[in-house]
Amino acid sequence: MGRVASHQVAGLDFIDKLYFTQLLVFCTMSQAERNILERIIGRIEEEVEKLHLAVVEAAVFRNAIFSMLEVAISNNLTDLGRSFHIDAPPMPEDLKKVSPALSEHNRIYLMTMVRATVEMSKQVDLRQAVKIVEHLATEFSDAPAVVRYDLSERCFALEYLNGPMACFAWLCKVRVLNVTKTTPERLPEEFHTEFLLRLVMMCEFEDVCAHFRRILEPGNPAALMLDAAKTFEHSAATRARLFELETKLRGAMVIPELRSSFSVLSLDDLNSEQALQRFFSQIGSRRGRFRISDGTIASWLGTLGAAMVEIQHRIVGNKKPIYIEICNEGSITDTVMLKLKKLGFVINPRTLYERHRELRQGNLRIVQVYYNILEKEDVAIPPQYDDMFYFGLVPIMGDNPGGPSNAKSTS
Repeated sequence: MGRVASHQVAGLDFIDKLYFTQLLVFCTMSQAERNILERIIGRIEEEVEKLHLAVVEAAVFRNAIFSMLEVAISNNLTDLGRSFHIDAPPMPEDLKKVSPALSEHNRIYLMTMVRATVEMSKQVDLRQAVKIVEHLATEFSDAPAVVRYDLSERCFALEYLNGPMACFAWLCKVRVLNVTKTTPERLPEEFHTEFLLRLVMMCEFEDVCAHFRRILEPGNPAALMLDAAKTFEHSAATRARLFELETKLRGAMVIPELRSSFSVLSLDDLNSEQALQRFFSQIGSRRGRFRISDGTIASWLGTLGAAMVEIQHRIVGNKKPIYIEICNEGSITDTVMLKLKKLGFVINPRTLYERHRELRQGNLRIVQVYYNILEKEDVAIPPQYDDMFYFGLVPIMGDNPGGPSNAKSTS
């Protein structure tokens, strides 16, 4: 099998993270936690409306505020060390005094990087956005960590119920992903500019954070998990994936043009196939993700469809059956099948039902474990550091029934 192009790798990594977050928000978070997310979304909308901006500029402001607010309400280094129960000698008094100042410096530095990046690439002035962030940070600084961490993506999940699948369709449309189950001509003609802008700016924010991470040199999480393989007895496939990820992250640290760069996209290029492929290719050359679902591109149709089935089931409860073998019309799998058909994808309800069963046996349980850890520790890791709570799931991700080694193609 030929090597997968870097833009496809980055596209699948992005889809995987959106998929993970969607399950986290709708299948593990409490209604109270989702209510806080709704309040944050509403407050940002209120504050941006007061500025009377044009539609696209308002969308840029909202997205920038989500990113900067995530930085502003994250925890500090002391909380981080306490959460990971690091067995180290007591910190000298001098360092205890410096640590809060260092955390605040990093926070301000990253927020400034985000602001400068958005202002230059989107040609806006974010001074008012910074004031809004400062105000909202005081309102939501005591929110649970599961709300504050990855805030931008948590809010995206709540605002766009079928966001991961729509993103998958868009990436196929612009040929970042090449899927055999459909052709770009069968996919929607246009996607809303605000939706595309949200996706691109989430990618840009993560790339800026990864750039700052390389500056800080906190360590290679894939290397740590490989070292832990002696204890957890990872499968050969898991070790191979960790080694590939470690190599990529190490390369991004030592190759100057990768270490010192991050990617942005201008507003004019939101629908440019060539620009988007280059954008994701650059991201894929520097960053990687140990995916919760590492099947083929074609298998992602069933994976995302199964998540849509589960979320619909959570919303409607027992008012609708998930699947009926004899006459499936009006069931949840039938409804999801019709939604996918409108997006240009063909999949039968029986396949959705089987993939949904695999989801419940595998990936959904892993997401629940992640939620339990984050809820217990209640620490929102600063965005410039790797999510070690997620990497801690690697031992149970490699061989789960709904995960990589058991993913089936729907093509």
